[in-house]
Amino acid sequence: MGRLFRFVLAGGIGFAADAAALWLLLSLTPLGPLIARVLSIGFALTLTWQLNRHLTFAPSRRGMAQEGARYGG
Repeated sequence: MGRLFRFVLAGGIGFAADAAALWLLLSLTPLGPLIARVLSIGFALTLTWQLNRHLTFAPSRRGMAQEGARYGG
């Protein structure tokens, strides 16, 4: 499995997770669309970071917090 394929796969999973989280938050909670969207983006960003961290990118010597800040930055 090539690196580009793994990157695209992680992005596709992140997109689906974002859409599902947004739908669930809007359907099952009293949250408004803006707050639900912020939370769903945060969830998808964290998920794609972890997927890419383990499937796509080479191990990093940076700490997890620094690596996460660079990914989401």
